[in-house]
Amino acid sequence: MPQLDTVTFLSQLFWLVIIFGAFYLTVLTDILPSFSRVLKSRLKKLKSNKDAMYSLGDEKGETSSLYDSSLSTGLDGSRANLLDGLNSGSTLMKNNANSTQKNIYGFCFKRLRFNSRENARTTQSNQQAL
Repeated sequence: MPQLDTVTFLSQLFWLVIIFGAFYLTVLTDILPSFSRVLKSRLKKLKSNKDAMYSLGDEKGETSSLYDSSLSTGLDGSRANLLDGLNSGSTLMKNNANSTQKNIYGFCFKRLRFNSRENARTTQSNQQAL
């Protein structure tokens, strides 16, 4: 087997060290620093995104509380307006009902007075005729 030949063993070991050393220096000087730069920039972006996320969370809380307060204010105002409308409507209906009742009573009273006069005349004419 040529791999185990002792004559070429030293030259194979020499080239192995040279090639491995060159590869190691290339990785150490070119590839690892670029990986390091990429990882640092990613960590920096993640940190800034994390800060932005926390600020958005704070903004979300502020927006939510502002929305809740506006909603409660609007609901209170609409409830007050509705109650005012109901109260004024019921007052108006009572006033209209009272005036209508007075008109009906007045009409009925006039009608009864007219009928009583007619009955009295009829009774007088009947007595005179007899």
